[in-house]
Amino acid sequence: MATPKTFRNASVYINSRKVAEIESGTYEHNSGDEDQFGSEGWMGASDGAGTTRLSFNTVVPAVGHEITFKNIIRNKQYVQVALIIDGGSEMITMRIASRSYNFDSKTGAVKGSFTAMGGEPELV
Repeated sequence: MATPKTFRNASVYINSRKVAEIESGTYEHNSGDEDQFGSEGWMGASDGAGTTRLSFNTVVPAVGHEITFKNIIRNKQYVQVALIIDGGSEMITMRIASRSYNFDSKTGAVKGSFTAMGGEPELV
């Protein structure tokens, strides 16, 4: 019999404070490498600058998130984002690039969608 495994939602931590449970989202880590071609065809790949992008949706409490994303965007702040994912945590210096909200008067739900961009993650 297979050993049972533990499954958890990903959470977003900003400056060491848990600010949101991710309802759904996408995390991308790109190497920035590109194909290099010469007269004889493919010769290898360049060592590009690594980048990350985090797009996530959360349920927004009526009082708002503990850290206001609107002020982070307005002030063009860099924040330390930590994700617990893939059996470990990743720390990334990021900027919150966008935010949007969806409202449902029938259920009373407010859901926020956020996008952050950053460089190479530090694997912790």
